[in-house]
Amino acid sequence: MSVADLFSVDLEQQGFFWRWRRSLWQMLAECANLSGLFWYGS
Repeated sequence: MSVADLFSVDLEQQGFFWRWRRSLWQMLAECANLSGLFWYGS
């Protein structure tokens, strides 16, 4: 294992983490939009 290998693995893990976080935020935003529609509709 060279330093570059460790660095690339770390970047891959960070990329996975950010994708997961971004998808989580998208889910929260969609839930907020749906609840907002329900509030406006009632």
